[in-house]
Amino acid sequence: MFIKSLFDHNYWAKDKILDGVEAIDAQHLLKPSALSYGTISGLLTHMVNVEHLWRVRCRDGQSPSRPLFDEPITEFEVLRNAWQIEEELMLAYVSRLDGPTLSEKIRYRGQSGGDFQNELWAILMQFIYHGTQHRSELALKLTELGHSAGNLDLIIYLGGSGSKGNC
Repeated sequence: MFIKSLFDHNYWAKDKILDGVEAIDAQHLLKPSALSYGTISGLLTHMVNVEHLWRVRCRDGQSPSRPLFDEPITEFEVLRNAWQIEEELMLAYVSRLDGPTLSEKIRYRGQSGGDFQNELWAILMQFIYHGTQHRSELALKLTELGHSAGNLDLIIYLGGSGSKGNC
């Protein structure tokens, strides 16, 4: 399924970013920068919180009562483990979807209390594009710190023949 392939790539690219983050000196996690959310830790925490938010909205039709983390995560393994759980839950959810389901309207209550609706496919694409935006920021920062995450392109992930590798 097309959507499942996009999510597989999303998490492959996320893991490459996390590998790069793990390689940098821990002092850089909380060092203020021009990144969205002010620090590497702040941005990563935002990303995992938003993935949780959208997964719960798609599944339950409402926003979670609170984010997974109220403050930027300072312990890298806590972040990686939380994200692994979110990934497993999201991939299990996505693997059950079919064409008609992707066209269904998802109604959810936003964090500010307003009611919204979007087709499920659009929410899932928002999920993917949101991650791509922030991974791009982090990839640049990692490169500046001497720990590039490498090429994160979908075509590289697919390897031209469906296997992960170079195209």
